Amino acid sequence: MNFKYNILKNTIAAFFILIPLFSLIQGRDTQNVIQASEPESPQDTKQKLDSLVVQNWDTLTNKWVVDYKEEYNYNSEGRLTFFVTFNRDQATGKWLPSYKEEYNYTNGNLTLYIDYYFDNSTNQWIYDDKEEYVYDSGNKMTKYITYYWDGTSGKWMSSFLGEFFYNSIEKIKQFISSYRDETAGIWIASYKGDYGYTDGNLTQYSGYYRDAATDTWIEYFKAEYKYDKYNKLMQYISYYSHPATKQWVADLKYDYTYNTSDNLELTVESYWDGLLRRWTPRKKQEYSYDTGRNMTLYLEYYWNQLGFNWKPTYKEEYDYDNTYSYSDLILPPKEGNEVTFNHMRTGYQSYIFNESLYRWIPYKKGNYYFSPNSTPVDVLKIKTDNAKIYPNPFSEYISFSFPANYCQIIFELSDYRGRLIEHRNIKNDERLNMKKLKKGLYFYKLSTDGIIQTGVLIKE
Repeated sequence: MNFKYNILKNTIAAFFILIPLFSLIQGRDTQNVIQASEPESPQDTKQKLDSLVVQNWDTLTNKWVVDYKEEYNYNSEGRLTFFVTFNRDQATGKWLPSYKEEYNYTNGNLTLYIDYYFDNSTNQWIYDDKEEYVYDSGNKMTKYITYYWDGTSGKWMSSFLGEFFYNSIEKIKQFISSYRDETAGIWIASYKGDYGYTDGNLTQYSGYYRDAATDTWIEYFKAEYKYDKYNKLMQYISYYSHPATKQWVADLKYDYTYNTSDNLELTVESYWDGLLRRWTPRKKQEYSYDTGRNMTLYLEYYWNQLGFNWKPTYKEEYDYDNTYSYSDLILPPKEGNEVTFNHMRTGYQSYIFNESLYRWIPYKKGNYYFSPNSTPVDVLKIKTDNAKIYPNPFSEYISFSFPANYCQIIFELSDYRGRLIEHRNIKNDERLNMKKLKKGLYFYKLSTDGIIQTGVLIKE
């Protein structure tokens, strides 16, 4: 598990094609799955994830063998500041450092990321990549720059620039990526993505590459997103422009099914068969949940073209301690297709399906280790009657009430994954329109003059 922020990948075409899809699924999922019945944490002290230890199954000895571990560290706000990966030396049983990531924040926003690899010959950490992030006054990311470490010159060399532009409802309307021409000392735009919305939902995406010869943008990719009446993403279809005919050709399709609790339970991936002129299934994923709405089982299948049936390939099983709800935990941010859980995840085990033996073979297992946070939750809060947000639960609007001696308060609202949704100055008796939010559980922070109040809001 690599907890590096997933919004920044250097393979821009792949990222800005797929991330809108992942963010819609995971963003929707995290905001709907986690409708906890207990908005207030029953625990006095938060539990922080300290480490993850992963073991591999040795098919020769039929035993588990410790492979690697990750250790995490957080700042006083519970944000990840670094994590280190260690590999297990099977001969000596010692942990050997191999990889490290560091994070720095300003006003709660990630502003600097650096990763390293460990050089065993010199016993030192060596720079690898660096990323810097810039935000506007509303805390929306407007720019990021990636660098690589040039060991010969001993300098960071810029390699990639990403710029975000927003519409009137503060959603991304365009992204432009550029690469660095070191000889000329300039940035050269190379890729552009345009986003289109309907009723606040992303419904269209177009990707362009820059033709250097004509200095024009050429559209070569587009995607369409469809939703049900409850704003759940039901289908995604992508197309590419045929190089010879310049006609749009269907490429991939994803169909999504949800259970009665609005949890994602089925994803089916299909590709367009140009010869047969039809969609052909390729892969499907199934998700199962317990009564606490924690994902307990994840299954992958591939479509057998010869037998015209689904065949299992991979599965993961998860364990939880329901004593602790999600709001009781301090965790690193999760990446990509990590599925939502509402309680403390204590372990997982994965399997690979062996077709010749027709049974599941153990593959990996991981154990998560927590400890009480050194700063009790109550120390971070001011009295709840100082400032109030109501109604809670809410459906369309929330209002604020706080003592007259506070001219204004900074209001921050985050989803389950810690993604910042709102950040603004609030006046007393102000009313905010929250119609666009999906149903689910959200975390808020009110701050002024160094005083902080935190809590949970529920959208019904």
